[in-house]
Amino acid sequence: MENILNNSQNFKQILCQKHNLTCLCLQTDSDDSDDIYACSNCIRSNNNFKQCLLLQDIKDKLDNTVLTNWPLLDEYDLMIQIQSFSKYQGNQNLIQKDIVKFFEDFQNELEHTLQKQKKNMLIYADGISEKTNQLFDYYREIAQFDALKNIIDSDTQKQQQAEQILQIFKTNKQNQENYKNKIQQQLSQLNQYQTINLNVLKSFKDSILSQIELVDGKYLSNLQLFSQKNNILIEEFKKQQQNQNILLKENENLYTLLNLIGNKTNNCNENYLQSVKSELLKIQDLINILNIDKDVFQQGKKQIQIGLEKLSQDQIEYIETLVNKIVDLNEQYQQLKEEDNNMIISSKLQPSSYLIYNQIFKLDKKLTKQKLESITKLLRRFPIFEIEQLVKPYPCKLEVEISNQNNYNTNGKQSYDNEGNQKFEIVKEGFFIFYMKIKQDCLYRIVINLELKYPNRYLFIGLVGKSHKDQKYIYENSFINSFTTESSYSDRGVSKVIKGKCLRDVKYPEEYNQIEIRFCVKNKMFQVSDYPKRENINEINDDKLNLIDLNQEYYLGFELVYDKDSLTILECEELQYQN
Repeated sequence: MENILNNSQNFKQILCQKHNLTCLCLQTDSDDSDDIYACSNCIRSNNNFKQCLLLQDIKDKLDNTVLTNWPLLDEYDLMIQIQSFSKYQGNQNLIQKDIVKFFEDFQNELEHTLQKQKKNMLIYADGISEKTNQLFDYYREIAQFDALKNIIDSDTQKQQQAEQILQIFKTNKQNQENYKNKIQQQLSQLNQYQTINLNVLKSFKDSILSQIELVDGKYLSNLQLFSQKNNILIEEFKKQQQNQNILLKENENLYTLLNLIGNKTNNCNENYLQSVKSELLKIQDLINILNIDKDVFQQGKKQIQIGLEKLSQDQIEYIETLVNKIVDLNEQYQQLKEEDNNMIISSKLQPSSYLIYNQIFKLDKKLTKQKLESITKLLRRFPIFEIEQLVKPYPCKLEVEISNQNNYNTNGKQSYDNEGNQKFEIVKEGFFIFYMKIKQDCLYRIVINLELKYPNRYLFIGLVGKSHKDQKYIYENSFINSFTTESSYSDRGVSKVIKGKCLRDVKYPEEYNQIEIRFCVKNKMFQVSDYPKRENINEINDDKLNLIDLNQEYYLGFELVYDKDSLTILECEELQYQN
């Protein structure tokens, strides 16, 4: 073959014997020397390119190339296989250089990716640590271990230790709901993180190393198929993870539905809400194209924006209590209206609401009936829930007996102010004591105006049993009584705070100069508050309730102590609950 080419200085000098045209190839299946040279006409007529060996291929052939149609082996696949190994013949430096470069690039990319993921994992771990520390800091704060330890280790008496520990227990019980809600909130935030399990990471690392070991000559034939399957699995895994991080599209169907479900008044737990959101987000696009009516709320109404998501569970329950009481008041109001359509408006309102109404009426008697009705509706819409039920007040006849104990009756006098209210005043040094006769099973409400010459003075008002009447001073510890102005005076049994502060700590006369007392002997109830605001309400201490003996008759006793001090009884009513 080489001789043919060497004897010919130019391809054009070799001519086809049949057509006398320039030879393009050699016909490898020819048995006659005259037919070896083939021109373009020969090729077209023969129509068998596999049997044509192009002269140009022979001339340009390199040592490491393979022609698929020469030499004649009568097996095309064998030539293909020979060709596939052609790159490995001769100088091995080139292929080795490519292999080295591949592994160097692979190593660099792997190191870069590992550094990036290490940084991400460290940031992720910091997030878990921060949330965990916040959780346990709060846990230690509410558990008050240090406080309990200090009390136990202190040198104080056991009784005092027990009282201090009991106070911690009481505080915990009072705030239990708030504590629970905050713990649940912090746990919910922490549960959004997946726990870092080093065993899982190690297993994943081993899996990656096992895959890298497949980069070996004996696995190369199936490595591409493995990579394809592996990529498909990775893409499916990423897609599943993305489904968990789909952003919620605002103002669409799913957004509205989740807001309605997530209303705090539904009392759904956080795990349920997260589960619903996670699953529905997967089909968000499908839900959003559903033909759901966009008019969510009743005509003329809209979603109430009162920030329920910012309220604690206790506050939500307060709102629930308010709603229930409004419903209860509506029922009672309707019942009263049916029983007596001419009943005065005050009987349909609670005392505090009635006070507001009454004061407005006194201040401006020119108010029209329409304006008064508007005020009435407002007071009923936003009632002040200081008692459980509506009450109907009845005027109470004030029967007073002035005590002649130790001739104290000469130290004071009884008179009437310009409004016809009874006034009691000390006119000379010494005690001035008097008693109001009461029914043992009746609920009373009394409003008293105080006129004390100096703010640091005190007086006593309390329940006095018949056996002690005119025998003992009202301020004695064995009685249920309340002083109203002197903060340094010791407790007399009516200092349990149910609203605001203890009255001993409220400044007289800057913050109040009137008090309201509600009491009922049969129910062992004695309650005193500043008036008219009723911002601070105190009642009988639990450990003093046993001082009231229901087997004897009681009076309401008053004891003035200082010269020129006085009190005026402005209102005295018997209250009847409306069932």
